[in-house]
Amino acid sequence: MDVKRLNIITLLLGLLAFWINGDNYAAAPMLIEMAKDLHVNISSASFSVTSYMLFFGLLTILFGPLGDRFGKTRIIKIAAFGSAVFSIVSSFSNSLSFLVFTRAFNGAFSAGILPVSVAYIGENSPDDSRQNSIGKVMGLMFLGGAVAAFIGGAVTYLGSWRLVYFVYGIAELIIAFILMFLLEKFPESSTHFNFMKNYKTALSNNSLIKITSVMFCLGFAVLGSFAFLGKYIQNISNLNIMLIGIVLSSYGIGTFVGGRISGSLRNKFGNKIFIAAGIIGGFSLLALGLFYNLIFIVLALTGFGLSFIMLQSSFETSAQELLPGMRGTVMSLASFSMVVSGAAGTFINSRIILYYSYSTIFLVAAALLLFAGLSGYFVLTGIKNVSGVLLYGQPQE
Repeated sequence: MDVKRLNIITLLLGLLAFWINGDNYAAAPMLIEMAKDLHVNISSASFSVTSYMLFFGLLTILFGPLGDRFGKTRIIKIAAFGSAVFSIVSSFSNSLSFLVFTRAFNGAFSAGILPVSVAYIGENSPDDSRQNSIGKVMGLMFLGGAVAAFIGGAVTYLGSWRLVYFVYGIAELIIAFILMFLLEKFPESSTHFNFMKNYKTALSNNSLIKITSVMFCLGFAVLGSFAFLGKYIQNISNLNIMLIGIVLSSYGIGTFVGGRISGSLRNKFGNKIFIAAGIIGGFSLLALGLFYNLIFIVLALTGFGLSFIMLQSSFETSAQELLPGMRGTVMSLASFSMVVSGAAGTFINSRIILYYSYSTIFLVAAALLLFAGLSGYFVLTGIKNVSGVLLYGQPQE
């Protein structure tokens, strides 16, 4: 594939990931209006968010192997159209049960976008630009999540919560139509589809298990704490939801910028990038927990996003290289690890708030992010015994 065509496809997949990831996060500021319109309480209205996340998490593990077997472009097209259609249909919901139903299907189809897209990019990118290409898609994805609260709040304020889902669905549908003509059709694999065999092969790779284990720690630290940033900023600043969305978008800017340069930095500095990213992320989260000035918060959020995407894209690029013939399966396993760890982190942090404070969440996350960076360096440089190096200065057998 020529470079120009690949760059266009990478941009389109990144924009699709932008809207897909934001589709769920945009619900946060509009739950109040949604509950009023459907004549339910906020707790009940939140089931629509839960149904999306539940099916997104469960189906993530399936789409990667499907992409390996039936062709990644075919899965991307089906998932893109399915997500777009159900997002649009969600905007016409006249009852909570119908909304929960449509959001469940929306999450199920959305689960096929990111792991298969990243696997496709990894499969078609040259070695020296693979991580930058993956980083661009990942950066746009997390930028979409970071600005979703602002988009959701603004569109709900100016129109209605229904318009939010409709706008997201139309944006996804336009991109899906373009990709339908731009993505070439790859032949199916000659092997029979065997879900269990795929994951047995993946899970028997010790190096892959090490990488996904560190990614679990990364997801716990980042995704598990991000959910509480909006309320934390509101508590210390009294900003409205739209302004909070603007502040949170600095995290997305960090992921977008970091995604574009992470591959180049790793090509230049090697695995030392893990240590640098861990330190940047650790100090950024430390600043979030200790300083209550908005300027510091914006800078910290930018550093937080920059650190996360540098680590995430580096881990995913390295994971793909372990099993190049099963990139879809590898990416589904990596994505599932992040989804589960983010859910676990969110739940545990919700318990921490009951007994401690928001600052405690960010201080714990800072330590975990620093640990993920250091662990990533040692895992990716082939050092088996991290504690031995830290304590004695050399690997221990």
